[in-house]
Amino acid sequence: IELESIIQQVSPVKTATPGWCLAVGDANGNALLVFVDTEEKEGKLSATFRQYPIFKLGTGALDDHIIRAASVNFIAAAMKENKGEVTVWYSAPAPKSTHCVFHNYNPSTISIENCDQILDIRWIASGCLDAHPWLVTFSERSAVVNYRPGGSTKWIALAELPYPIPDSAKYAGEISPA
Repeated sequence: IELESIIQQVSPVKTATPGWCLAVGDANGNALLVFVDTEEKEGKLSATFRQYPIFKLGTGALDDHIIRAASVNFIAAAMKENKGEVTVWYSAPAPKSTHCVFHNYNPSTISIENCDQILDIRWIASGCLDAHPWLVTFSERSAVVNYRPGGSTKWIALAELPYPIPDSAKYAGEISPA
């Protein structure tokens, strides 16, 4: 992580390797995978850090980005004030690659209808070996469950769960203490 950069978002990432992995979004709009490898020697714990830039989020004020990772293969990112668009970055290994390459991520966009602001995004394991996780987007009006069928780059809305919004005219008036 660049010394002049401020970390805006941190999301834990599932990996098949020992140690920890974090998806990090910084103030310069960069998304990185940061691996933390720990080792205990002679009763002392030490850590080494490895970082891999994976894609550019864009720029914005502190806390304007949301970044969530299902695994090193699926990372979702959104600007809170983006009119209902979430970009899902999925890894696509380079042909004939024999080692892990973190710069081969492809974007796909999920557009949420009638959405002015994304409040949060969360991944849910679909039960299919984490190969096809579901992404839930939370807006001011509803929660939408999205999934990506195998072999496709498009995300499909599986279900929309609208929040009940009371009719403000019906509840107009003063509230008196009981």
